[in-house]
Amino acid sequence: PQARVHALWTLDALGKLNTRLIEQALEHPEAGVRQNAVLLAEPLLSATPHLVEKLLQMVQDPDPKVRFQLLCTLGNVNTRRAQAAREQLLFRDIDDPWMQIAGLSAASNSALRLFQAATSHASQDSQQSYERFFRQVCALIGAQGRAPEITTVLNLARHRTTGISAVWLAACLEGLYEGLAYRNPQPIIQKEILLDLLENPMTRLRRAALGLLEVVGFPPSSSLEQKVSDAASIAVDARADSERRADALQLLAITGPAKFQELLQKLVNPSQPEEIQTAALSALGQIKGPEIAAFVLERWSAMTPAVRDEAAEIFFLDLSRPPLLVEALAQGKLQPWTLSFRSRRRLMMYRNPELREKARTLLIATAKQRQEVIRNYQAILDRPGDATRGGEIFERECSRCHRLEGIGQQFGPDLATVRNRPVQVLLEDILIPNSSIAQGYELYVVLLRGGANLEGVIADQTPSTLRLINEEGKENLIVRTEISEMYAAQLSAMPDGLEKQINPVEMVDLLAFLKRPKTDTN
Repeated sequence: PQARVHALWTLDALGKLNTRLIEQALEHPEAGVRQNAVLLAEPLLSATPHLVEKLLQMVQDPDPKVRFQLLCTLGNVNTRRAQAAREQLLFRDIDDPWMQIAGLSAASNSALRLFQAATSHASQDSQQSYERFFRQVCALIGAQGRAPEITTVLNLARHRTTGISAVWLAACLEGLYEGLAYRNPQPIIQKEILLDLLENPMTRLRRAALGLLEVVGFPPSSSLEQKVSDAASIAVDARADSERRADALQLLAITGPAKFQELLQKLVNPSQPEEIQTAALSALGQIKGPEIAAFVLERWSAMTPAVRDEAAEIFFLDLSRPPLLVEALAQGKLQPWTLSFRSRRRLMMYRNPELREKARTLLIATAKQRQEVIRNYQAILDRPGDATRGGEIFERECSRCHRLEGIGQQFGPDLATVRNRPVQVLLEDILIPNSSIAQGYELYVVLLRGGANLEGVIADQTPSTLRLINEEGKENLIVRTEISEMYAAQLSAMPDGLEKQINPVEMVDLLAFLKRPKTDTN
């Protein structure tokens, strides 16, 4: 079979491959031959209708890789039968994320039709798969910005809000938010539907509706003033459910937080749950000017890490605030370790060159300091490490971005290949991450026409969109036409200063886990 595949591609390169040979290969008993034959058929489809017919007869192929290639290839055929075949292939293998991507890529202009088809095919047996698909297809609908199509999705939300379908509907609204978030201008849609959903008992659906309202704005409504008044009362009610209170604070943030500034500042208090403090800070951040930044710095020492992370975001919402944050660092009023890596990195990549250099001076250790850290760790590298304990350290410190032996997330590079690297090299990669950045995992900064500033690793992209993901797992779908500027940062997405979280003994155990032969794993 391998020789057959090589022969087919060689003939193709020589311009000697004809439809008869392709048709024979499409019937070959070996799946790999059929898969390659489908791909080789693509350039001939427009001029060879009977070859298209041959492909349409293959939708029941037993091999998933053949079906995947068939779905990709049929994306080049714009007929009703090809459309039906693509849907059949997609929904047969809906549990495969790559089939979902292929299906959406092949029919990017038919997102609404795929959405409607999914509502009829959706099965509780594949709940998570359909949840992912609904989110992706609705992100595409939102990015395309066609008001009638968006309204079709919203009407479904109006009439089905109970049971398992509510989970899918929440995913639909979250997808619309992703697609619409950075469009300018926004399409005109039926916002009243979203207003009604604010009373839904399902937290996720309620918050998805709130997120969309933040993007598209509130409709003129006689009931809105009462909703805002009720939200202010719920926000300060300590007996109310924390999730409801947080939602109420988000509503205040969207409709105009300035008139509730005093109320919001009172809620940034250790006596309040973290969720309430972070929601109040998020609302305060929408109020323009340096006054809010000064308030945050006054309260900084009383904040827990989760609350500090939200407080730090406030400084990047107004151009008058980053200098205050850097000045607080310079004066020692705020210690660098209290800032998350993401916040430190944003200061070190700030657009103002003078402020950026000052931040780097305060936040980046010198090469001499980093080498001193390396020497401290090298001193005990000869001792044996405990790979089991190392696995626990990996899960605690590294799994947020890396995946190994079934543990963690795939934000950073796959670590399966590092077993063959010398321990010394691994140690330096961990403690001095900016010295080596893996291709495909560069950190990108994207400036949008509307003024927003996003950053992350490129997760995937299409001709019209790209998706960024940051180390917190947050994804942003960006329409290419909305991009003002985009560049790769000169900093690693991996945090430096890990010696503060991993002591030398723990590092030896972590390295033992990273170097453990695959046959020794569970």
